[in-house]
Amino acid sequence: MKIGNPFQRNHFYRSSLDPKYLKVIANDTVGLLEGRLTEELLQENRSFRSYTQLYACEFPAASEIDEKGWSYLLSEDDLKKALARDVEPYGKPQLGVDIARGGRNYNVIVLRRANTAKVLHRWWDDDLMAVVGKIAEEMKNHNVADSDVWIDDTGVGGGVTDRLTELGHKVNGLKVGSQAVENKQYVNLRAELYAGKEGLANWLKREGHLEPSEFWEELLRVRYKHTSGSKVLLESKDDMRKRGEESPDVSDALSLTFSEKRSPKGFNPDVGGVAWEYFQ
Repeated sequence: MKIGNPFQRNHFYRSSLDPKYLKVIANDTVGLLEGRLTEELLQENRSFRSYTQLYACEFPAASEIDEKGWSYLLSEDDLKKALARDVEPYGKPQLGVDIARGGRNYNVIVLRRANTAKVLHRWWDDDLMAVVGKIAEEMKNHNVADSDVWIDDTGVGGGVTDRLTELGHKVNGLKVGSQAVENKQYVNLRAELYAGKEGLANWLKREGHLEPSEFWEELLRVRYKHTSGSKVLLESKDDMRKRGEESPDVSDALSLTFSEKRSPKGFNPDVGGVAWEYFQ
């Protein structure tokens, strides 16, 4: 007997084609007929990347997934639609900041409102104090509150957060490798910020407009897969480099702006950083 979701074209997929197996498929149609699901629930979830697997119970096409189970989070069509949307910006401004960690990485500042996003800066500079100055300048230029600035606190990013705090800016520093809020669904916070229900990918598909920039193509490099425990895992930057891809610094900066449901709880000496609490 084999029970599972059709995430990968693996042994489970091959068994689904084997006529010796009796197949019982509990998909969205069956769920509606049996009263286990509602049309409202299905409608709410149809825009999600994994709907086809989790609700329609269909295996991904061979062209959508490689032999190791990786598939791309966003398509070229998703990106084209986001660039073409004609919307009136609304909502408070937020800044997502990804800090360069040497090599070919870049410092990036992205400005996002509820339905729009813009790349403000992408540059290389290992002078962290100069980086701090540019962040503070953009906070002032766009009237961004301290609580709406999100910085990847990993590595040298911690120095940027600390210096801004010393200057009186109580910004949010977080480590994307830390535990996700929905930790039974996502391997870490980075995966949740990208692929979560209120994360980058679903925002882009649903309503997000991207102001023109050549750097948004980075969004098309990000891949994900489901682990054996059905958790969403994003491909690491190191693994991306191994297959010849540059680090997606711009898309990472954008993803940080989806952290607003998390708020600093205080210093956690066990991890040497900020502990986070999800506001229900």
